[in-house]
Amino acid sequence: MALKWVDEPDATSRLKRWLLVGGLVAVLVGALWVRSLVYSRPEGNPDKVRIQVTGGMTMDALVRALADKGMAPHPTILRWVFRYDDTMEALKAGIYEFSGDANASEVSDVLRQSPTFAGVQLTLRPGLTVWEVATTMAGLGLGTEREIRRLAANFDFAHKYVGGRLLGGKQKVRPDGFAPTYLEGFLAPDTFFVKPNTAPERVLIRLMGQFQKVWKPLASKYKADRLALKQRYGVSDRDIIIMASLIEREVADRRESARVAGVFYNRIEKGMKLQTDPTLIYRPDRVGIKPTPTHRKDASNPYNTYAHKGLPPGPICSPSKASLVAALRPERHDYLFFVAKGNGQHDFSRTYKAHDAKVNRYLRR
Repeated sequence: MALKWVDEPDATSRLKRWLLVGGLVAVLVGALWVRSLVYSRPEGNPDKVRIQVTGGMTMDALVRALADKGMAPHPTILRWVFRYDDTMEALKAGIYEFSGDANASEVSDVLRQSPTFAGVQLTLRPGLTVWEVATTMAGLGLGTEREIRRLAANFDFAHKYVGGRLLGGKQKVRPDGFAPTYLEGFLAPDTFFVKPNTAPERVLIRLMGQFQKVWKPLASKYKADRLALKQRYGVSDRDIIIMASLIEREVADRRESARVAGVFYNRIEKGMKLQTDPTLIYRPDRVGIKPTPTHRKDASNPYNTYAHKGLPPGPICSPSKASLVAALRPERHDYLFFVAKGNGQHDFSRTYKAHDAKVNRYLRR
């Protein structure tokens, strides 16, 4: 009979020991892996990145905002760091500035301090209408939509900061019942840092001032082009800004901006209707919807360029600098039509027959 030492572990004990050791190794490897993710640095960001934090912002919204800016390569890890550091407990509304290569721990450290800028970031992209600007401002606590819309319809307020030359005359209530939008086209698309609870009047004055900073140098630089446009097509500076707003809404590929401008000017010269779809939905109740054939028949909409000849009575959005340049310097050609062919591009035609064939090819197929 074989003897068995009392302290000799049996197979089960050895297995448990190996499992314990394996578990400890796995935990250690996992911890080292998590630590490497916490301290890993994002790549490809600018030197400085700014994030807007609003009052009551949730952790998920904050992580999404950071991810959109390239500051959260590992969103789940960032959430763990925020929970461990109690980041959300210390978070204040404002603008936070990060080094572009800040790791998750460093991001949390910045967010647990006071904001870099005690204000809000107002970002307006090109192509927004005054109604969309009002919604954006209201969402940041910079007035209510009703206040901002009322200011947009205030002729005296707009005249003081835009000037009569660009603003045009006083308008009546639109035939479709909506108030005039005097500020349309003159609220510069840009990013602004604004103190919390700034009165909407002050914000709008700043946006109009920024527009003037863009427009005046362009008007001076392309003075000869402006005069040539006035002589050939009978357009004013205000008309050029209206034209720029149409280009902004029609064009996705900026390489086509000057060519589209050329089409519109050619149609004006020939007395043709512009027939540009974005004008069909220039109404506060149609923002963001797709134009329909029914909208083309709506003559109560004074901006409807299918029902009315010439340029609409005012801009239909905030144009970018690129669209203003295209309106000032259109491409010279004899195209009169264009149709969307996909990928944000258009196919241009000189005759209606050729245009109709392309409509069949691209839209009716």
